[in-house]
Amino acid sequence: KSRWLHVMKTPVYDDKGQISGLLCSCRDITELKKMQEQLTQAQKMESVGQLTAGIAHEINTPLGIILGYAQLLLEDVKPGNQIHQDLATIVKQTKICRKIVADLLNFSRHTESTSSLVDLNKSFQEVIAVVEHTFHLDRVAIVTDLLTALPLLKCDVEKLKQVLVNLLNNAHDAIGTDGTIYIKT
Repeated sequence: KSRWLHVMKTPVYDDKGQISGLLCSCRDITELKKMQEQLTQAQKMESVGQLTAGIAHEINTPLGIILGYAQLLLEDVKPGNQIHQDLATIVKQTKICRKIVADLLNFSRHTESTSSLVDLNKSFQEVIAVVEHTFHLDRVAIVTDLLTALPLLKCDVEKLKQVLVNLLNNAHDAIGTDGTIYIKT
C-alpha cells in the first residue's frame, strides 16, 4: 500500500552563518490525497451529469415529436399491413429511447432525498393522470381498486412516484397494446 508523505527540510545555521544541521519534518498526507482524488472524481461526475442532462433534454424534444406523429399515423393505418407494423416498431423503439433519456435525466439529477408522510393512493392517482393518455393511445386501460384507509408512508414522494411510473411503464411494455393494468392497494 503506497503512502503520500510531505517532507520539509530546513537548514539550521550557527553563529557564523554556516550550516550546522538540518531540521526535518514529515507528515503523512495519504488521506488528504484520497480526499482530493474523491473531490476531483465528484467534480467530474457533476460535469458528466450536467452534460448528460443537456443532451437528454435536447434529444427528448425530437423524440416526443417522432412518437406523437408515429402514434397519429398508426391510428390512420389499418392493422395487419406492413406500414402498420413499421409504424408500431417506430413507436415501440421511440418509447425505448425515451425511457433511456428519462434514465439519463434521473442519473443527472443530484437531489437530496427528503422524507415526508405520503398517501400512496394519491401518489398512484397523480402518476396515473400523467401516463393514462399515452397508455390510452395503445388501448391499454388502467383499473384501480384503492383501499381508502391506508396508513401514510414515510418516504421521498418523488422517488416513490418514479418507482410507480417505472412499474406502470413495465406493465405497459409487457402488454404492448390492447390490455388492462390492474392496480390494487
